[in-house]
Amino acid sequence: MSNETNNSSQYQSFSSDYILFPYAVRFWIILPFYILSMTCSLFVFYWLISRRSFHQAVHNHIIASLLFVNILIQLIHISSVLNYYRLGRVWPASIHFCMVWVVADEGLRITTTLFFAWATIERHILVFHDRLLSTKRRLFLFHYFPILIILLYCFSYCIVVIIFPPCENSYDFTQIVCGLPLCYYDRYSLALWDVVFNDIIPTSAILFFSIALLMRFLLKKSRMCQRMQWRHYRKMTIQLLSISVLFLVIYIPHVLIQLVEFCGVVDEISKALLIYAEFSVYYGNLLLPFACLNSVPELKTKLKKTFLRSPQKNPTVRPQELQNLKFSWGNCGPNNDPIKIVSLSVGPDPIRLPGCVTISTTVNITKPLPADIEAHVDMEKKVTGFYIRVPCEHNVGSCSYSICTNSTARYPGLLKDYSASKTCPSVPPATYSVSNLVMNVTKSIPSIAEGDFRITVNVNSNHGGHLACLRLGVNLKN
Repeated sequence: MSNETNNSSQYQSFSSDYILFPYAVRFWIILPFYILSMTCSLFVFYWLISRRSFHQAVHNHIIASLLFVNILIQLIHISSVLNYYRLGRVWPASIHFCMVWVVADEGLRITTTLFFAWATIERHILVFHDRLLSTKRRLFLFHYFPILIILLYCFSYCIVVIIFPPCENSYDFTQIVCGLPLCYYDRYSLALWDVVFNDIIPTSAILFFSIALLMRFLLKKSRMCQRMQWRHYRKMTIQLLSISVLFLVIYIPHVLIQLVEFCGVVDEISKALLIYAEFSVYYGNLLLPFACLNSVPELKTKLKKTFLRSPQKNPTVRPQELQNLKFSWGNCGPNNDPIKIVSLSVGPDPIRLPGCVTISTTVNITKPLPADIEAHVDMEKKVTGFYIRVPCEHNVGSCSYSICTNSTARYPGLLKDYSASKTCPSVPPATYSVSNLVMNVTKSIPSIAEGDFRITVNVNSNHGGHLACLRLGVNLKN
């Protein structure tokens, strides 16, 4: 149930003094992790909600919701626990403060568990049944509505059990969480509801649907290239499973010990084990933001570039910087170029053809662009340590391309969000994004086009002059 508290009248008199290390030791064990965890929580949460693509990336909504609830738990519950360890008593000693603390400990804990249980179910929809979210009505029904139901249930639970309980709660300012004065624990039917519906069923759902997600993903992996956006859904699967492992390792021992005690098997050993298990639950909240950070590869990449890059290194990607890389990219034009690539990812890496190639990019355009845009490609292949220019052959190599003609002819849906016409329009200034565009290349590439390449793309227009420059490092394989 809750952290280091008495969960039934069977062991109301049992105190946390059975833990072999004193309050001061517990305080210093938690405090460093608390500071790091709060910093990471705020940073990851802000990064998620501040991105322009947040509303479209529905798989991040439940993660952001979990982080927000976890931040509240850290600010209210864990900070109060630290204060209790520091003073040895509840401060401030008031009923209103105790109500807030109990809501954070009990109500928000249940909210976190139910949120994540739903996340494991919803991830099956996002990965294997994404058509259920294809319309606004379906998106509300299968995505937003369950979240609202969970919030409504937890709010009602706190009102009935904590704020206006059917019996009288008694508060003890000498015990942690004010003694967790929930009198309904003494009523078998209500206690059974709490154990079954707030603990056993959600935890079992997390375990079952996490394992099922992994099994379905592995079984259908070979067919995902044709049916799904493979790399995108692989990231979503890894994102959820990394948090599932943390949740299950931390919470399953706690739930099992609770179940044993609820069945009437109560002794001094089980009581001590429960208190140790409840103390470890703190680390579920403290480690959650790091699991979320690890599950967001874009943020990890940005942090590595920010903190591991040498201050003297030029952010522009130079040819020699591409020699030992697979896929890399960088803007190579002047700062006043009207087209700047903000982000670009291509998968798989190395690119294998024929096969599926997934492209995601964000482009910032600072002034209106004409329709007659051309890209002049200079391609060089690495041969025995030297780069040799690849001539234009069968429209592959150091060629010139009309961007609008080629993109609209081969992928007519590429510009559908920006223009109703099927010809290339004059592009207004804005930030444009293409997310997980899957191109199924059915033809093999020429043997000369297999290996390590560095590519320079200069974008020009007869009316607009030089527009952009992009350097790429690419590895192609048959």
